Amino acid sequence: MNNNSIVVVLLVTVVGLLAGAFYFVSQYIPDHDWSVHYNRYSDQPYGTTLFRELLEAHDYDFDYISYSRDSGYVIDTPSQATILFIGDYIYCDSSKAAELKKLVNAGAHVLVASEMFNRNLTRSFSENYELKAPLKDHELPEVTMYLSSGDGSDYEYHHKMLKDTVDFNWIHIDPAYFKDTLQPEGWTVQGTIDNNLPNFVSIDYGKGAFYQHLTPLVFTNYHLIRPDGFKYVRTLLKQFPGKKVYWIDNRTNAASSSDPFSQSTKRQTPLQFIMSNRSLRWGWYTLAGGVLLFLLFNFKRKQRAMRVINPPVNSSVYYAKTVGQLFYENGDPRHMAAQLMDLFHAYVLRRYRIQRTKDDDLYKQEIAKYSELDPEFINELFDKGFKMRYNELSTNKDLVELHRKLELFYKKCR
Repeated sequence: MNNNSIVVVLLVTVVGLLAGAFYFVSQYIPDHDWSVHYNRYSDQPYGTTLFRELLEAHDYDFDYISYSRDSGYVIDTPSQATILFIGDYIYCDSSKAAELKKLVNAGAHVLVASEMFNRNLTRSFSENYELKAPLKDHELPEVTMYLSSGDGSDYEYHHKMLKDTVDFNWIHIDPAYFKDTLQPEGWTVQGTIDNNLPNFVSIDYGKGAFYQHLTPLVFTNYHLIRPDGFKYVRTLLKQFPGKKVYWIDNRTNAASSSDPFSQSTKRQTPLQFIMSNRSLRWGWYTLAGGVLLFLLFNFKRKQRAMRVINPPVNSSVYYAKTVGQLFYENGDPRHMAAQLMDLFHAYVLRRYRIQRTKDDDLYKQEIAKYSELDPEFINELFDKGFKMRYNELSTNKDLVELHRKLELFYKKCR
């Protein structure tokens, strides 16, 4: 099999694996957006389209309103109006709060379903309200809710995320704070979590009333299709006499604001937009797979392979053999003896720092002293070297004897 065939086989294998992986992952990609957003136009689990359809089915006439600095909230007959807001937070400055208070005084019923109090709005009805003091988290996957205006039934709620029931922060008012601070000012508990944690309260003012519900999740699509969720909302709506509902458009209120809690500031990132659309999502996966294949097959080095450079060979041994062979073929061992003695003197100088002098006797004594060898042996070594160097009758046998004495010196010297 040539290289091109191998590349084709690898390419087909990788594409097949990626296709299988994409198919496997697609089985677990949710078809719905499970984020909590309370969008009234969304049919996703935590949108509020069904609540709007529920109002229409029960003959509620509703309209969307926004605040105008010139005319405030434009409502024809406040005494018959139910003003509604559903979201995580209602943006309401002091002028909007004063306008809503004015409408309540004229007979309107205002229901704000948000995960926290608006300071300006709540303080317009309760002067002793403190922003951080009353709210607590009740983190559980499932809770039971009760309505004071109902028949005493309990309503089971849970928080669903994909296929699992997960923990959720069920916001409520601290019971002690409500009893000591809010209740003396006229606030009433309309609903609770687990029978003792207030999450739905109201206060009468003038001809109308203001309601604060801290669990807007009950108005979402997912819970309205459940029997308990539908019954809960239907019972809750019975408290509002008017059939005219005005739904506050919080996005318009916050359009020119930098308020961090407003719904309009929640921007969808480009990747979130792509992942929310099935076709774009698969296009993104295909693009990512193509980039991965490109990187995979272009990862290997394309430049010419570098030439292998062999490490240098130590030729000292061969050099020594060659030099020895030349001396041997010359037939005169005196030169070799002279070389051996020169190497011996270099060794003594390097090892014992003994410099050769004209006084051979003193030189021999110093060598015998530092090498700790017999002075007689040192004298024999020097005599043998001297005779070999200056005796024309020296033979190879004498050279071998000199070599052995030198080897014995190197072996036994200190």
